[in-house]
Amino acid sequence: MSGTGLSINGKTVGVVGAGMTGRAVAEAVARLGGRVVVADSRSPDEAPPEAEAALATVASEVHWSDARPLASTDLVVLSPGIGLGDPFLDPVHAASVEVIGEVELAYRLRPDATLVGITGTNGKSTTTALTGAMLDHSGLPARVCGNIGSPLITHVLDAEGDPVFVVELSSFQLESCTRARMRSAALLNVSDDHADRHPTLAEYLATKARIFGNQTQEDTAVLGADCPVASGLASSIARARLLWFSAVDRVAPGAYLRQGGLWIESPGADPALVLSIDEMALAGIHNIRNACAAICLAHSRGATMDGMAEALRATRSGRHTFETVGVAGGVTWINDSKGTNVDSTLMALESCPGPVVLIAGGSEKGADYSTLGPAMAAKCRAVVTLGDTGPAIEAEARRAGLSAIHRCSGMAEAVARAAGLAQEGDRVLLSPASASFGLFRNYAHRGEAFEEAVRGLDGFVPSGATRGEASG
Repeated sequence: MSGTGLSINGKTVGVVGAGMTGRAVAEAVARLGGRVVVADSRSPDEAPPEAEAALATVASEVHWSDARPLASTDLVVLSPGIGLGDPFLDPVHAASVEVIGEVELAYRLRPDATLVGITGTNGKSTTTALTGAMLDHSGLPARVCGNIGSPLITHVLDAEGDPVFVVELSSFQLESCTRARMRSAALLNVSDDHADRHPTLAEYLATKARIFGNQTQEDTAVLGADCPVASGLASSIARARLLWFSAVDRVAPGAYLRQGGLWIESPGADPALVLSIDEMALAGIHNIRNACAAICLAHSRGATMDGMAEALRATRSGRHTFETVGVAGGVTWINDSKGTNVDSTLMALESCPGPVVLIAGGSEKGADYSTLGPAMAAKCRAVVTLGDTGPAIEAEARRAGLSAIHRCSGMAEAVARAAGLAQEGDRVLLSPASASFGLFRNYAHRGEAFEEAVRGLDGFVPSGATRGEASG
């Protein structure tokens, strides 16, 4: 590791959370000579065995459901699952101990590191993966990390040479960033989400906008021109060199869709064609936007035209993100279990040609489903609902004039009902517009349950490829 900034050798560092991020921070602090005190809001009975085993070798103290020991530490590092205003942290705030997040700590340890940050309500994972692939295919070493996979802290300590760290950043991670500087940063889009953590859209937007907060004239900011909320930030980030992306209009400087191709237009240069969208491994209008955002980010870090094109030909979606499972009875079955908010489900519906049977619903996040009603009425042959949010989704569908609505108690029942409703040439789309908890452990468990039920249908033929993403 080179370019070390913050020294924590000999200091006592509090770590909030014993999950993956907390364990990574604890390991990093111990490795750098710090003393680790861990506090987790869960009770001792809820302590996961893997956490206790992992922390045994790096933490001096581990406390369950008690943050008071953190009040005597030099610095507290927060896992994203706990908000800055969580009452669990009251003893820390009362003692005036500085609280930062894992991403902020990683930056302070390596302030010379080249960070490329991606945030937005939807599309983060695909844009992050594409950006990293574009750099790699251009011969520029990149580490893809953050909310998409392993924590940034692990990568900045282990990286050899000077790679670009391409970091997917959630609002929860940005909330605790104060000095972290993104050399290139993108805000893809903003719509209502996580109302349980960010009560208003304005507060949510302000948290997302922190990704640009420490940029200078030497850095690049990327905004989605197709999103009125995101594009409205342009005047507030004039310090950075601004690039736009769009799947609707020509935008300059920036990347856009025109005449079936993806183009990049740099200041003072003629537009250059990256590739035809028919060559992309990803499908859907939302992925054209994601690709354009990735082109802006990768281009700003020196990616080549050939490298960007090759990455777009090769990169496919992550699991449970607008993923074609297969065909049964002439009906195509699509798993978009990662579509946990309304906007992602709207994009998934937009990307489905022909009539759709939608399976939606799950646990409550305080979402407003009113915009989903007209889209369901326009695109759906029928809607099958699940979970606590099912009645609210059903009410909006009926208000928009759709009458073919069926409520089910579990995924196997929902798939069987959808199979009976769909006609040859239709798509059955699982895109819940809701969180997964209650019926399922997480969105992956929900997607796996859907796929298991679909594979049991008569005449099922699995897909030879997976394409697309509608959420991030």
